[in-house]
Amino acid sequence: AVHEALLDKQLERSGINSFVQKVRNRLVSQLPSAEFSQEGLAASLNMSVSTLHRRLKAEQSGYRKILEEVRQDLATYYLGHSTESISEIAYHLGFNDVSNFSHAFFRWFNVSPRDYRKRSVDRSLSTGV
Repeated sequence: AVHEALLDKQLERSGINSFVQKVRNRLVSQLPSAEFSQEGLAASLNMSVSTLHRRLKAEQSGYRKILEEVRQDLATYYLGHSTESISEIAYHLGFNDVSNFSHAFFRWFNVSPRDYRKRSVDRSLSTGV
């Protein structure tokens, strides 16, 4: 349900239904299954991996870039709006352990997932939201 809500939000924001958006949507729906690999994604779109790469390149994008953006969006959403543990969130995002997720999150936002969540909670308490 969280993934679907994020999909709807992204579609509204983009106003377009590009191939990149289609790939983003598919990745969101496939996390945390093993099908979020390039091969699984291409198969779910009924195309080869090379066709997937070619179509993404035509829109100045790539699989890894899109996967990272999807994970960033979902990570901040989960940490700010959910009471799930950080290890559960890591699993939802397709990370095989919480350490890999924590390192990626720190690389993206220069803050740990725990500190990000604490700041989100502190902000919501101070604003009443």
